[in-house]
Amino acid sequence: VYGLGANALDSTAVTSIFTAKRRPSCDPLICHIHSIEQVSSLTSCAPAQYALMEYLARDLWPGPITFVLPRKEGVVPDAVTAGGDTVGIRCPNHPIALALLRHAQVPVAAPSANLFGHISPTSASHVAEDLGDCVEGGLLILDGGDCRVGIESTVVSVLYKEESLSLHVWRRGGVSVERLQALLAAGGDLYRDVPVTAAVRSVSGTGTDVTSLAEARADEEKAETEGEGEGEEKWESDTLAAPGQLLTHYAPRCEAVLFSASVPPIPGASVRPLSTAELATAAVLDFAGTVQSQYSAAPLSESCLFYRDLSPGGLPSEASSRIFAALREAEHVAGTKLVIICSPLQEGLEREGERPSGESGSVSAKAVLD
Repeated sequence: VYGLGANALDSTAVTSIFTAKRRPSCDPLICHIHSIEQVSSLTSCAPAQYALMEYLARDLWPGPITFVLPRKEGVVPDAVTAGGDTVGIRCPNHPIALALLRHAQVPVAAPSANLFGHISPTSASHVAEDLGDCVEGGLLILDGGDCRVGIESTVVSVLYKEESLSLHVWRRGGVSVERLQALLAAGGDLYRDVPVTAAVRSVSGTGTDVTSLAEARADEEKAETEGEGEGEEKWESDTLAAPGQLLTHYAPRCEAVLFSASVPPIPGASVRPLSTAELATAAVLDFAGTVQSQYSAAPLSESCLFYRDLSPGGLPSEASSRIFAALREAEHVAGTKLVIICSPLQEGLEREGERPSGESGSVSAKAVLD
């Protein structure tokens, strides 16, 4: 997706990102680089930890995966890491982004270029839509066309504790857990037994490693009010371990639900039947005609306000490249109160590691996501 970047080594520049996006400062940023060789200047890794990161990066970079590693003190500002002791690093796979990074000669901190919590931008026009005031104030948009992958990077910690290596996936994205496991298996005796764990999300917000947007903003206001001392100590303890951990992310400005006739609900999901009456004020994002097939032979486009099959041929990668743009289009349709996202789309993206993080899990019939 498109990113909003600033010099990652300049605290003032980094702070301007949070201001422009209205992003809570507890949510760390990702540092973008153009080569693996830059990683050592930003991190303080054990040799085995660095070697595992390098092994994976040689195959996956440039690409949609962020490695979280111990940061180098005195180099990466607290504004980037939200005061934490780790930093996320990624090498993007786009010629314009790579050219910019080489020309800048500094790592660039960059979250997605949208208002915080809203749908991520996959085109230059999406950036202008969310950050128009900043553009008028001098923000430059580099138009690289529509994004090919169309969703966020996978975020994974490379851990080294008690002489043992492990990986922990904080956010699923463009690189699947299965692909990571396959690379480890191909690493022979050195890496085949490295365990891979993943953060658990919950619709209710009670899952591990998930913070609600309301909680984050409340903490932000408290930190600003209390300033130094006790409030600051509380703030540091609430730092998120990696980007993308807030429960509400990449969300349209109306209710969004998953549709499925067979998948069992996840813990905390609110499940209810989908009535045909609701379609009159709904936008439907289908996958291989699944939602259409559950109703009638008549086109769903005649029953709902907006209908889009993100991949008639059932290709998860094709759907992932289109879903954020379709969500933005759907929320702009007058009268839309509900966005219905086909659950098989979510399941397919999960298998490919391309599940949009704003979708919090599989449900049996219909569940409010956020």
